[in-house]
Amino acid sequence: MPIQLTRPIYWNVEFSGIDFLIMGIGLLLLAAIVYGLYHRFQMWRVIGQADIRWDHPWERIKGVVRSVFGQRRMIEHIYAGQMHTLILVGFILLFIGTTLVAIERDIGQGVLGHQPTWFFHGTFYIVFSFILDAAGVMVIVGCLMALYRRFVEKPGYLYGITGFGKWTVLLLVVCLSGFVVEGARISHSAFVIDSGTVREADPVLEKWASPVGYTISKMISSAPGRELSFHWMAWWGHALLSFFIIGAFGYSILRHPFTGLMGIFFKRPGSTGTLAPIPNLEEAESFGVTTVDQFSWKTLFDSDTCVSCGRCEIHCPASQTGKPLSPKRIMQSIRKVWQPAAEQTLQGQQISEYPMLVGNSITEDELWSCTTCGACMRQCPLQIEHIPAIVDLRRALVMMESRFPSEAR
Repeated sequence: MPIQLTRPIYWNVEFSGIDFLIMGIGLLLLAAIVYGLYHRFQMWRVIGQADIRWDHPWERIKGVVRSVFGQRRMIEHIYAGQMHTLILVGFILLFIGTTLVAIERDIGQGVLGHQPTWFFHGTFYIVFSFILDAAGVMVIVGCLMALYRRFVEKPGYLYGITGFGKWTVLLLVVCLSGFVVEGARISHSAFVIDSGTVREADPVLEKWASPVGYTISKMISSAPGRELSFHWMAWWGHALLSFFIIGAFGYSILRHPFTGLMGIFFKRPGSTGTLAPIPNLEEAESFGVTTVDQFSWKTLFDSDTCVSCGRCEIHCPASQTGKPLSPKRIMQSIRKVWQPAAEQTLQGQQISEYPMLVGNSITEDELWSCTTCGACMRQCPLQIEHIPAIVDLRRALVMMESRFPSEAR
């Protein structure tokens, strides 16, 4: 068998029980993400009214697939679309790569007993390593574009949620540290399978398999004798930072890829401009919405899913002609009211009375400025339903309080 390039998994950091440690941490992180999302779901449900949004599941799943792989709404804005696509595709590739490494180690070498490797060698390893280098570069470029846009370009519609910059920097650091780990390993040696055993070889063999790591290795090799300790510290630093970011997915703005997919699945089927009829019109004792607890859970979910990208605002004809309406601000105002109320309710505290939305968080002028044209909903990449929330608030004004826009008086 010819000599084949490979990489020992856990090289320089392996100890007895490392597989169980990493697997245990992975399961704990998965449980943390699930719990975080479940807790958030409980917050939406404990305040919001019931609303069935899981009928016609196959149609909903097809809608999610079209949105994820089409990315039509995202790429309509070229710079933001390129930025998000680089980060999204890069992380998907890195996730697949990490999964394949786990399969090689835990199943191939652990369960099936393939030694020294199962498939992690030769052409597969070279292509695999090159693709992951490219994926890391994609994420780094996407993060740099995001930071430039938010802190240098500073478009006026990017306001409303803090924390994006912090998490973008952390994602950038974790990708850069991954390349440092790779470079430290290559600076010590490449590894090949020769006559059924793994041995060290000339680092130049990694030149095409890991071009970024190889380039970094040339910088690290200027300090010979320290690459092992440097690699050990870099590996654990990269691992701990990765664990922290993964664990934060269920508790921070990083959850928006998950909630975004859920929002697309739960959106109301049919045309964007179709308004939901008033249920039980003949027997209803109240109409519309005056307080957050009268909204459906889906409206509260939408307000929580909003990442304040501002697309609804820059495409809203009312907003662009100087009217006081911003669909984004409407959702933000709803979120600011229901979130503390939901936390109090889940903690067992009774809320005697919810504050009125119109007149406190939202003005009448904002509501009456909306023409229900649907531009906000057509442009929102997370397919948030702004108009139903606005219409519910207007219905209460008209049907419960006889308050009309000045043009209708």
